[in-house]
Amino acid sequence: MISKNALMTEADRFILDMKSNQQRYIDFLSTMGKYHKYGLTQQINLFFHAPAGASGAVATKAIWEKLGRKVADNAKPIPIITGSEYQEHVEEVFDVSATEGYQGEILTWEYNEQKCKAYMDEHFPGPSDLSMPQRILNFTKNDIEDIYKTIEELSPSMIKGADVRRLVGEKTEAASMAMAR
Repeated sequence: MISKNALMTEADRFILDMKSNQQRYIDFLSTMGKYHKYGLTQQINLFFHAPAGASGAVATKAIWEKLGRKVADNAKPIPIITGSEYQEHVEEVFDVSATEGYQGEILTWEYNEQKCKAYMDEHFPGPSDLSMPQRILNFTKNDIEDIYKTIEELSPSMIKGADVRRLVGEKTEAASMAMAR
């Protein structure tokens, strides 16, 4: 398996290359669209390592099994970097076309609150009187706050935390209003 450092180096070089190579960027846009729910580094990993013609639906072997699909024995894994900044690791995912029984159908990922309850409760804890979208919004707002506190500590002349908190507050307020409709 390719190492985390090799994947990070590949991503860093690719970003530098895109700055001076417009065609490279244009080629990458289709990958960005196909894997829009993934972060930039993961999109770059998928750009380099996903098979040509990949569907855009990738998951770990365990997730495919939970969805009732078996990854083919000869399937080639796609390495991507996952985890938080301080606990990144390489994870192997597989395109749906590498699962047995794939007939070219389009998979749509959808959220089913009952099926996902245990997972969501574990990853987005909060008061039971809050809906899951509200808990996710609170979690995201807190995460953004932590990120900007760190940025402010590292480069206080570049960004002011109060400005960021005001902007984050406006965005989360708008999102809360949209959810209330």
